[in-house]
Amino acid sequence: APGAWPEAAPVAVPVQSPPAMESPSPSTPPSAAAAYKARVSLVPVFFATDRDASGKAGPGGLFGGGRGALRFGCIEVAIPPSHERGAVEAPSWWKFEFKADPDKHLTLQSAMLFDGEGSFIEGLGRRFAAVGGHDALVFVHGYRVGFDAAVMRTAQIAHDLRFRGAALLYSWPSTNSFFRYTQDENNAAWTVGHFEVFLQLVLQRSGAQRVHVIAHSMGNRVVSEALRNLGPGLDTKRLQQIVLAAPDIDAEVFEQLAAKFSDKARQVTLYASSHDLALRASKLVHGYPRAGDTEPEVLIVPKVVTIDASHAGTDLLGHSYIGDSSSILADIARLLDTGAGPDERSFFLEPATLRGRAYWIFRP
Repeated sequence: APGAWPEAAPVAVPVQSPPAMESPSPSTPPSAAAAYKARVSLVPVFFATDRDASGKAGPGGLFGGGRGALRFGCIEVAIPPSHERGAVEAPSWWKFEFKADPDKHLTLQSAMLFDGEGSFIEGLGRRFAAVGGHDALVFVHGYRVGFDAAVMRTAQIAHDLRFRGAALLYSWPSTNSFFRYTQDENNAAWTVGHFEVFLQLVLQRSGAQRVHVIAHSMGNRVVSEALRNLGPGLDTKRLQQIVLAAPDIDAEVFEQLAAKFSDKARQVTLYASSHDLALRASKLVHGYPRAGDTEPEVLIVPKVVTIDASHAGTDLLGHSYIGDSSSILADIARLLDTGAGPDERSFFLEPATLRGRAYWIFRP
């Protein structure tokens, strides 16, 4: 429950001298800028992306939806004191909000690009030293997610989990368009090799002692394929919790992949729902059930903890509960913090069976 979470610790850690803040504007007096930083929570999001570079100075709009070379960087996200757990506060046209208000909305504050893997690793090292811990949380977004939105979602999840470590985003070239689903599918398949490079870098060279991965929607294809491909010679003992939320993957294909990767991490958890309209549409497109949909029945795979999250509160599509549901976030927070199994970490989880196979029902 929220009351069980520790208070959030300050997380603002410049990895190098960042550019001037964009909110408030660069003309804001230093005293006002300092007061602003004291009010908000600043979350540095380290990222790797193979999107095409826009050529803009940033921090917003650095990358588009096309394919590019693998790059590394860090963006600071400001989360206002009015933030509610499970929300990514942004301007809303129906509230006549046409510009981000840093006192009400998540805003990108500063951005930097590293000149290669070495400086990226050095930046992570500074982050670990600053927070006094060596945990890394990797988030991989799904279909129709722009780069800026992916950064903000990563910051929101890390903040709401009270994660003490480094928040990392892997952002592949999603086109951020309802009408380019198949293009996103192709890009998700194309990016797998780059994600493998990134994951091996984090596991082997980042200095992280515990690495957790959260994947959402189509991002599960990227993560599942990469985990399957990890060679037997790679030391994966640092790979702790793999959280696969609302996977937009053919259920039978997921079962085949899971047989190859489920023993490469301490624990793999699958969250699925019967109210996920996005996955229902994906089933219509592909002709086969999706791993993240509990209709016609929940998918239970050996060595994977399956949680039916149909009762979790979320958006109208029922697809974004991994970041929108406060109670789901509470469950994941305890999972990452303690590594506890579902039978001992939350009173929200109720044991159930299907033809003699165990799974769990989430009842907030």
